[in-house]
Amino acid sequence: ELLARVPAGEEVPSVILLRLAKEHYDNDEMDQAKKLLDRTLSDNPEEAIAYYMRGLAELNLNEVDNARADIERFLELAPEHSQAAAARDVLSYLPPPAEGAEQ
Repeated sequence: ELLARVPAGEEVPSVILLRLAKEHYDNDEMDQAKKLLDRTLSDNPEEAIAYYMRGLAELNLNEVDNARADIERFLELAPEHSQAAAARDVLSYLPPPAEGAEQ
């Protein structure tokens, strides 16, 4: 993997991480996409679109409660984003949170 060549601790621009994550997502490689989005958010916790993208990857991994939390965070950070309506639609189709899950 390309990121394996980047020295530990060296910052990678979020735009590159997001692009790589999207490539993995498009190739149905959800674990890899999620790892890249985890790193994006670790380095840039206010990168709103990364929450939405990670939420979609988590849905594909059947991590529904995590997906809900990430999509809700995306909407908190960017309620007027071009993907906000789609995010609200996704949330409307999710089952209720699991018993004891954080909201």
